[in-house]
Amino acid sequence: MKKLVLPLISVLLFFLLIAGETSNDVRNPQLDTGLQKMIQKISENGWIYFKESFKIDPNEFFKNFKSELNLSKDDDMILADTRHDSIYTFYEFKRFYKNIPVLEAGFTLKYKNEFLQIAIGKVNDIIEFDINSIISPQFALNRAMDVSKATKFAWQDSISESYIKMESKNSSATWFPKERLVIKKSLYGKFKLAYIFCINALEPKNLYQDEYIDAQTGELLTIIP
Repeated sequence: MKKLVLPLISVLLFFLLIAGETSNDVRNPQLDTGLQKMIQKISENGWIYFKESFKIDPNEFFKNFKSELNLSKDDDMILADTRHDSIYTFYEFKRFYKNIPVLEAGFTLKYKNEFLQIAIGKVNDIIEFDINSIISPQFALNRAMDVSKATKFAWQDSISESYIKMESKNSSATWFPKERLVIKKSLYGKFKLAYIFCINALEPKNLYQDEYIDAQTGELLTIIP
């Protein structure tokens, strides 16, 4: 009887492990559709592992499963890069919402031959913004300049402006920051519309940093030196 107990325990532990692994498959309710049938598991970091038989054109994957991946009609996944090694092909897609780039929200599809093996990324929240109700770029730039606490900027200095024109061999080159409108997650994990400005200051100290200004409120979201 004792000899029978150990195999029974082993079998029970096996099924418990299987149950624990498959629970990752359904922790994203939006995947409980046609896509779910092709999923083997979802890792803790959100990577989606597919069954070996999943054959689909990489350019059709996001079009066919938009709703399952929390992509709206205003979202597009654009192929940005393709890489190969001796075994796999990697297709890197960038996310755009109403033609605005969404930072840190892309996916890389890993293929072996014609079969999709892994979608490397994470299903994010649905994005909804009225991109017409935002502050002006000039207002946002003024806010970025205030945040820097600088008293003189590189684009206000004739020597610095001459240098960048000479160095770049471009008579139109300038240190004046050109805004970029992006969508970025805040420290609290919520998507925000943001202007990015590359600020180059000279006084009271040299400063070179990217500042993200909330395009709806004018608040500083983050600074990246």
